[in-house]
Amino acid sequence: MGKGTEIESPSINIIGYGTDIKGDVNTVGDIRVDGKIVGNFSSNQKLVIGQSGVVEGNITCRDCDISGKVVGNIIVN
Repeated sequence: MGKGTEIESPSINIIGYGTDIKGDVNTVGDIRVDGKIVGNFSSNQKLVIGQSGVVEGNITCRDCDISGKVVGNIIVN
């Protein structure tokens, strides 16, 4: 593969306050949720749910910090 096609490190994602997502979310990088996800969530990295963050669905991740609300099951690897 060419040098420009390799990913050196996973990205950091933010779902900001006032943003609502309906559907499953899958990411390979860290993510912070200050908005709302209605659907299942999966990440190979860390999930941070801020005080205003809401996840209504099942969560699978490597590491998790929760200050907001979760309605569903959490599996932390």
